[in-house]
Amino acid sequence: MARAASAAYEQFPSEKLFVLGLQNSYLCYVGEQIEVDDVRLKRILTGNKFIVGSTAELETLRFCSPWSIPEVFNENSQDRMRRVGLRMLETSENRPGWVYMRWGDNYTQARKDSYYEEFFGTQKLTDIHEVLVLNQSTKDSDVKLSFRIRPREFEVRASRDAHGAKNVLTNFSSMAKHESLSYSVTLTNGIEAYATITGCEADAVSIDGVHETGIFAKAVLFRDAKAISTTRSRGLI
Repeated sequence: MARAASAAYEQFPSEKLFVLGLQNSYLCYVGEQIEVDDVRLKRILTGNKFIVGSTAELETLRFCSPWSIPEVFNENSQDRMRRVGLRMLETSENRPGWVYMRWGDNYTQARKDSYYEEFFGTQKLTDIHEVLVLNQSTKDSDVKLSFRIRPREFEVRASRDAHGAKNVLTNFSSMAKHESLSYSVTLTNGIEAYATITGCEADAVSIDGVHETGIFAKAVLFRDAKAISTTRSRGLI
């Protein structure tokens, strides 16, 4: 962590506060066997993401929490972090040290395979205390760290107003700054589609006449009539 923080200030000396994410990590699954996966994550888990700043920024840091850091380090998250003066950076060149523990089956998603961007191998342990003396990764701890932020992703949110109209809000304008794009939006329960609007070019769309509940918005981004991204709103309205 200290090496990543030092590298960030060295490469971006004008910045005061950083949100840093370390992609390389260990994930330990404890069950009948104890297995430790050495992986590169595409979603940064708590323990490998942190906020750093100098003592001069202590007053601001007091109100920052690592629990508020998004798992995905992309331009969407960067926009939100920038509003409170934080610069997000992610590196895939760190030597893993953090061990993220997954115990038993008492989690809704015990395994995190879907978070893996790259898998380097598994160590099998006979005792849980062996996580303290893992065979260290072959990744060079002396390599100069470089940082990135992932590209912007298409997002959609849906809500229902007091009159029953369904309001859909996207980040379309930020996606289409340098391209000729459009999108379609569908209100659906995942099985049946209740309304679809195509050729949208505004961030917000209002849809009347749909009275069903338990639905969400599915949005598809198009470039030259070809779908390039699909997303859905969180939760149900």
